[in-house]
Amino acid sequence: MIKVELIDAKTGRVKWKSKFPNLITNAGKDLIGVGALNNIVFNSTSWCAVGLGSTAPANTDTTLVSETSTRTNDNGGFATSADAYTAGPPDYHERSRVYLFSTAQANGNLTEIGIFDASTGGNMWMRQLLKDGGGTPTTIVKTSAEQLRITYYLRVQPLQSDVSITRVISGVSYDIVIRATQADNANNWGLAPLNFGTWPTTQAFAYETQTLGARTSFPAGTASQCNSTSAAAYSNGNYYRDVTWIWGAGVGNFTLGIGAISCLCMNNGATLFQMNFTPRIAKDNVKELTLVTRFSWDRV
Repeated sequence: MIKVELIDAKTGRVKWKSKFPNLITNAGKDLIGVGALNNIVFNSTSWCAVGLGSTAPANTDTTLVSETSTRTNDNGGFATSADAYTAGPPDYHERSRVYLFSTAQANGNLTEIGIFDASTGGNMWMRQLLKDGGGTPTTIVKTSAEQLRITYYLRVQPLQSDVSITRVISGVSYDIVIRATQADNANNWGLAPLNFGTWPTTQAFAYETQTLGARTSFPAGTASQCNSTSAAAYSNGNYYRDVTWIWGAGVGNFTLGIGAISCLCMNNGATLFQMNFTPRIAKDNVKELTLVTRFSWDRV
């Protein structure tokens, strides 16, 4: 979501404002797959640009149609906001970032907006036409008597409902239910999905129970951490990362077998998903369990 405000530079009065949805580009979605820690929040949305183009935004856009000569990363005194959780439904996490064009910048008949990871060139995270309160594309006439303030809201939605799948492991068919975990935690769903490019080591846990926790929790009981984690390299256009977890012979051995797993996606211990298995996975001290899990992301 984007909020645009045209401000009288002398009085500080907001002369015009509007708020409307944005379009994250395919290039922006790629940045999620390759980004380092906090890349999306702090790097990929570093610079804001405006332009004179009127072509409707498309997923494949990589530049503005007619960018003005000046990008800005000036926040006008408003730093990037911390995560705020809204319970919903649907529940979501939201952060915001402010960009200010001064009286000397971006003067003209403005019609489009983009956010980039560099002061020139670089990757375009999002693009949209400027719109009025009714959602109709419009032109903002900015002069040297005015400032233009852009607020960009970055929203992440946890998995909203359970997903049921069936998979075959070593010839046995398992019914699997996947659920979000710690959906209300700012350091988990509030931050972790923005950092799929930073994968941890040994960050998945097996449980004997088949009972999943609530979306704001995780399975109860003793947890057995996997021995190793490896993530496949990201390829542009995939919008997913494959991660392999291995429980060696000495770990994950429960009397009844493995009934559930919770998994993390970054080194700060952020837990995103939990899943259970029916029947339990029969693992003992002469067996190794290898699970390959695909994490994917998309626009909402």
